[in-house]
Amino acid sequence: MFAFFVFVWCHFPSWAQINISGTTAVTQNFDAMGSTSTASLPTGWKMSAAGAGTTAGYDTSSNVTAVTQAAHSGSPTAGGRYNWGSSTSERSIGFMTSGGYASPNSIMVAFKNSTGATITGFSISFTYKRFRINSAAASVTCSTSTNGSSWTLNSSGNSGAFTTGTSAYSFPRDSINKSFSISSLSLNPDSLFYLKWDFNTTE
Repeated sequence: MFAFFVFVWCHFPSWAQINISGTTAVTQNFDAMGSTSTASLPTGWKMSAAGAGTTAGYDTSSNVTAVTQAAHSGSPTAGGRYNWGSSTSERSIGFMTSGGYASPNSIMVAFKNSTGATITGFSISFTYKRFRINSAAASVTCSTSTNGSSWTLNSSGNSGAFTTGTSAYSFPRDSINKSFSISSLSLNPDSLFYLKWDFNTTE
């Protein structure tokens, strides 16, 4: 049986920006990707290779910056990296695992401190969305890093276990908002800060 759920990044307010100075909140969605199955991710975003989510770092050579599938209706069954959506213009990125597309998988993003000053903390918010329910267990864990390879789990960003049930689609089915703050940080100018989400599913 296919196991899948999907993630949408809809808002990231912080005091660190990629190539932006000042304290204006940074936001990111995936709507500009359109609805194609070969869409490129926005700058700074990466997805792990199939099954490599646990071990992937931001600079792991097998990481990818484009999806392999797309859907905003119907009942897709192919495993892969997905460009999901509630419509053709409201998009999300995530995964569907299958016998040919292994779990776990991950999404990563890097933010550059271009403020010219040391950053001491972040305020972060984002939304998980799921488009399919099935009998397989599914959850997402959230981690942070200052080097892109050593990750610190932040349980405040975890999805928790998604409900299971008979296979069915809805665009979207579930929506979970998460937010947390990071303090005691010392991120120097031009340094990078990373976020990672590990998608854990069973088949």
